Amino acid sequence: MSASPDNLALPMDSITRLHDVLLSPTIQNALKTPFFRDLLTGRELPETVNEIGLLPIIRKEEVRAAGRLAQNREGLVCNEVSSSGSTGPPFLTIRGDRELSYIWDFFSQVFPINDSRTRVLQINNPFHGFLITVPAPIHSHRIGIYDNASFEHGIRTITSRHTDRNVDDKCTVLVGMLRTLIAFAQYLESKGIAPLKSDLNTIISFGSYITPESRAFIESSFCCRVRDRYGLSEVFGGAAQSGYDDWYYFDPCVIPEVVDYATRVPIKEGLGVLVLTPLYPFQEAQPLLRYWTGDLVVATHSRPGSEGRLAIKPLGRARYGVYDNVNSTWVVTPNEAYEAAVITPGLDKVPLFRDSGQVVDPIALGHPMYSISSVKSSDDDRLNIMLRYVLAQDSNYDPTRVSDRLRENLIARSQNLRRYVQQGKAVLSVATESSLEYANISRPD
Repeated sequence: MSASPDNLALPMDSITRLHDVLLSPTIQNALKTPFFRDLLTGRELPETVNEIGLLPIIRKEEVRAAGRLAQNREGLVCNEVSSSGSTGPPFLTIRGDRELSYIWDFFSQVFPINDSRTRVLQINNPFHGFLITVPAPIHSHRIGIYDNASFEHGIRTITSRHTDRNVDDKCTVLVGMLRTLIAFAQYLESKGIAPLKSDLNTIISFGSYITPESRAFIESSFCCRVRDRYGLSEVFGGAAQSGYDDWYYFDPCVIPEVVDYATRVPIKEGLGVLVLTPLYPFQEAQPLLRYWTGDLVVATHSRPGSEGRLAIKPLGRARYGVYDNVNSTWVVTPNEAYEAAVITPGLDKVPLFRDSGQVVDPIALGHPMYSISSVKSSDDDRLNIMLRYVLAQDSNYDPTRVSDRLRENLIARSQNLRRYVQQGKAVLSVATESSLEYANISRPD
């Protein structure tokens, strides 16, 4: 789904009314499952979105453990949707045929296909199993990361004039998971044709936290701005980055909240964890109520022109940052740790698409292998922060220099960490490990 404030603009009061209308049916749909019946028995249930805090927050581990007891399969034909398991154990959810039919009918009316369609080049998503198709007035040319010579075909598609009936003669939009877009940009660079001149005016990325360096690389390679999209494979509805102010705004078919990491109390401004309630009938077979995404975001309700509407900036998985429970402060946000690891030479990476004949550098595409943790000192109440990483294999990197550089990069990226260290409130140690589970803050869509 690619709705955003730019192409599905609704006033905030209309969104609130929609949420109020759909919240009760969403709860009733969830109550058809044994899991939610047991969870909500005896509780007061909200009647409006302003009362949604009456519902408990649920976590992925609870829904995964409940399995079919948290699903509505009766009378439905269901398709499996899987997370990739890159940030934990894989999570298998389902989509029913009735919700798919509703989604198709609804968006066929919202985005009617008329006499003019936008020409799009789309890199196929190699993950997740079943994918939802949302109708839109577009014509997509598809290429694949594993289809040899498809990057060449993609180049011809976005640089050529086409004569299809009722479709724009130029390709103006490129869509793909972040890692596939980087691979495509690397291919252009390897062929000496970057920056590529074309009529592209929008690149839509999804599936991973996008660093400033990755954004700049893709934009310079294609001479076009990137607009990122946030979403979860288990939730229908997400948030699109606006072309106006670079904040992310949510589709109306999901109720978003941001809550304090420690207290779980909803917040309007600042850092918190995103909680989502996908609405029935857009999501039926796998109901989710106040679903804890685990993603840390910056939240605001005061963007000019969008006052009262939640806007966010994703920062990655909360568990890959450092939170000071005593002072209720994020000392290191997950994106700061990730960005520092990505730009530091000498860290080993988990290669991606290494068996693709057109991927130039699978290791450069991969996620750095590192972990960050903390513990309070029992002697002086200082925060001991440990950043561990795996040194690149078969390399001549000096681990001491790599550790020093990684430390410098993290302190440069994290203002709070720098302050904590300078004030003696934290000690940062950086060292190598022979192996560890990499801290991947990407979250495939």
